[in-house]
Amino acid sequence: SDALHVWKKWETVENYTFGKNRGNLQMITDLHALHPYFRDRINQLINNCRKKGIEVAIVESYRTKAKQAEYFGMGRKYTRSAGGKSKHQYGLACDLVPIIDGVAQWDNKALWRKVGIEGEKLGLRWGGRWRTPYDPAHFEWTGGLATADLVAGMYPKPTVM
Repeated sequence: SDALHVWKKWETVENYTFGKNRGNLQMITDLHALHPYFRDRINQLINNCRKKGIEVAIVESYRTKAKQAEYFGMGRKYTRSAGGKSKHQYGLACDLVPIIDGVAQWDNKALWRKVGIEGEKLGLRWGGRWRTPYDPAHFEWTGGLATADLVAGMYPKPTVM
């Protein structure tokens, strides 16, 4: 397979796939688009939730600069980060949602808390702890780097644990 074009085969979803307006551009849901260490943590989070009887769906993994700009243009309830300033653009953030009977549970705070705590046990930063914006779908890992470091071209090493 041609490594330069493998991204064209990434899994994606369309707007409203999970019952919310997520803009016109497709969302990438493929975990292969994430940093290897972070991807392993997200897989473990999904498996740990499953063991507790909680189904979790991937809403968005890697995010293009164009998609981030679209969210930014949709207003502060979507993001406060302009294109190039989101951890999603570096494969270091992933949005998930718990599912019950095939329906995304965006407003079930008790269920979100269970998922969030499982992510935190794995060393992930959970957006459900944030006050503004409260973002319980969001999990991230930076390997100790700030967004400014990422923008400057630094990237966590795959072997960081």
